Amino acid sequence: MPRFSFELSKTESISWTFDRKPEIGEKIILGDRGVFRVTDTLPPLPGWPEIRYTVERLRDATAGDLEAMRALGVNRLPPA
Repeated sequence: MPRFSFELSKTESISWTFDRKPEIGEKIILGDRGVFRVTDTLPPLPGWPEIRYTVERLRDATAGDLEAMRALGVNRLPPA
């Protein structure tokens, strides 16, 4: 599974693996860190294998969000 880097700011990012690339505008759950919207792609960093995206934090993850994520699989996104 590919590893992705989701950048919240210039100094904060979250690394996560998913079964597919997220789409721009898609809402994703990154565990207890919350629910985010993918806003753009970033160029790769030299020697860094992660695919990079910018995200905006929408809200805290609810118990229902976390249950749905676990039911699907923590490293799986819903079908596009």
